Amino acid sequence: MKKLVNTAFILGVLGASYLPHNTATASEANIQHALFGHALLRYEDEKHLTNLGNRERVRLIAQGGIKSTWTDNWQSTIRLSTGLKNKQNVPAVTIHRFSEQKQPDNDIYIDQAFIQYSTSAVKVRIGKLPWQLYNVTDTFWDRHLNPYGVSTSYGISSHQTINGAVLLPLDGQKNSVGKMYLAQYKHQHKIDSFTLTFAPWLAIYQGEDGAIFAKRDTQYDHQSLRLSTEIKYNKWQLGFDVGKAFDTPDNDNKQDFSISSELRYGGLKQKGHWLLQLGHSRVERYAVIREFGQNARAAALTTNFTGWDIRWRYKLNSKLWLGTRVSKLKSIVGAPIQSNRFRIEARWAF
Repeated sequence: MKKLVNTAFILGVLGASYLPHNTATASEANIQHALFGHALLRYEDEKHLTNLGNRERVRLIAQGGIKSTWTDNWQSTIRLSTGLKNKQNVPAVTIHRFSEQKQPDNDIYIDQAFIQYSTSAVKVRIGKLPWQLYNVTDTFWDRHLNPYGVSTSYGISSHQTINGAVLLPLDGQKNSVGKMYLAQYKHQHKIDSFTLTFAPWLAIYQGEDGAIFAKRDTQYDHQSLRLSTEIKYNKWQLGFDVGKAFDTPDNDNKQDFSISSELRYGGLKQKGHWLLQLGHSRVERYAVIREFGQNARAAALTTNFTGWDIRWRYKLNSKLWLGTRVSKLKSIVGAPIQSNRFRIEARWAF
């Protein structure tokens, strides 16, 4: 497995360096490099954590990189991130603690590194990739995780797309655990001011024993059928992510269904705009893979939970927004677990 991971990464890096010297249409005048990034400063207060003390702290997420366009069809991206290099779904570093709590490591690492080939209908990426499928929420996959793999997208028409990926989810900074196969059909339909998006998809994960860092359910196989759908009307958006897992590890307590909904109003395109998001989720124990599910709502719960998540953001200028977020979750079965998390956030981008 390690050899396969290293091979994929080396191919991505070599491909990025090889293309501009060997593509006949490339010239120095056409090659473009663009810096990008953001910094998010967050005050966070989380209470009522079972088996954990209350946590009040100030945290920072900083990510930045370079996007390069080599020809009309070939691009590359490389990005650095703060966080925990061996737990990359935790991109934040703690810069001040108000309460007694463990101080985690503060790392800087490469979280994305991939090359891309694209035409008007096709997009292929290889390397250390961001998530490629259309979803309304991060219930199934935390978008701070960037696995090794290959992804492809094909536009059948202006309103129909097929997405697919073969991924090696991360186990720490260098290794991987298991294999994931993804396939999705996405259809958009417009009627006057309404836009309906309908995207069924299939997720297959082949688990693997022996993980060092990513230990939560990665030893189990997972297969699920899922649906991501959304309707938009002017500034309103209502979306759902629904999933049904099969062959769960516990035959007596399948806990295999998840549904997450989100209602949005507004947007952050210009100065003075604001965005309100109201979300509710019920994610049963084996409905998603516990290691890869979103943990932004609570430290202790990425599956086996139900609860609310409310966010509000205001665009101060073209680069900066200010917002707040409140999450209230509790466990569904087993030992009672709950979390109340409050945040104030400011994000600057360049």
